[in-house]
Amino acid sequence: MSEQSLLQLALSELENYRDYRKFFTDGSKIGSRTGCGIWDDYKKQGTQHRLSDHTSIYIAELFAINTAIKEIVRDGKEGKYLVCTDSLSCLKYLKVAHKHAPTMAYCPKYKND
Repeated sequence: MSEQSLLQLALSELENYRDYRKFFTDGSKIGSRTGCGIWDDYKKQGTQHRLSDHTSIYIAELFAINTAIKEIVRDGKEGKYLVCTDSLSCLKYLKVAHKHAPTMAYCPKYKND
């Protein structure tokens, strides 16, 4: 599938969540530098976090997801929220971990396709 086709598919899928407050998360590593970012689409505001050089991309992705979840909890408002990530391994981990870790009890449901 081409990059353009994937983009169209993602945008089409997001249309199903128009009334949700959306957060987009990403972790990255460039050379030895690791960090992550969170974009709050409702506030049109992003945050970046510089992490330890020894942090893996996987942990950076989890940190970003957890930060988005903390923002939802901090907001304290009832509503519909959607946390978007490109890390399937983190989603698989969260599917299991939220049953055992209170921190992840706030993890929103996600489609399991």
